[in-house]
Formats: sequence, C-alpha cells, structure tokens
Amino acid sequence: MPKLTKTSLQRSQSVTAKLTAEEDILLKRAAEREDLTPSAYARKVLLSSLRSTAMERLLLAKVCKLESMTQAFFRGLFVQLNQQEAFDAEAFNTALAKADSAQYRKADELLALYSSLSLEKNEQNGAENHA
Repeated sequence: MPKLTKTSLQRSQSVTAKLTAEEDILLKRAAEREDLTPSAYARKVLLSSLRSTAMERLLLAKVCKLESMTQAFFRGLFVQLNQQEAFDAEAFNTALAKADSAQYRKADELLALYSSLSLEKNEQNGAENHA
C-alpha cells in the first residue's frame, strides 16, 4: 500500500481516543506488523469496521472465537499427551475467557487486513492466501 503524503490527500477531520498503556502497545505492534504508523493503522481499522455490517462483524467474531477455542483445545490435548499435564476445567475456562475477550479484536483485525480486497479483483476474497 503506498504511503500517502500530505499533498496527495488532505484530511480535515479527526477523532481522538484515550488508550491504556496495554492498548497502546497492542496498537503499535499491530501497526508495525503492517508497516504503518499507529495513526494510519487506527484509521484503517476504524474505516474497515464502518464498512462491515454489524452481522458480518458478529459472525466473524464468533468464528474467531471458535478458532481460538479449537486451538486451545488441541494445545491442551497435546500438553496432556506429551507432558502428562491435565487440561482441567480451570484451564478450559481460562481459554474460554481469553477467546471471548479477544473475538472482536481479532475480527476487526481481519476486517482491516482484508478490507482492501474486492470480489472483482479476487473472486475468493483472499481465501487462497490461507489455503
């Protein structure tokens, strides 16, 4: 994605958000992964979330939660088999709480990542990149 210069696009409106130290770190890490400034990344995520419907965001969040739970389940099984450690109810509830708390963040990250794809340009809408 080409970097925009001030001469190529004038933005006159702004939005401000207060972040915790942990949220700031998450924002900076996510921006670094995409080689963007934190402001550019926040703008990308914000605009992509506005382009998706509430139902699309909800369904994607639930899929992200299921993926996280499946990974936690298999991780627990492998630990149980390889290290003879129990994947007990407490570990399961911790994994469930973690998946629940991260589902919308993960969905929004995916929406931001794939918001620039279009069906005309790519009929699978990015699916072949993860096959």
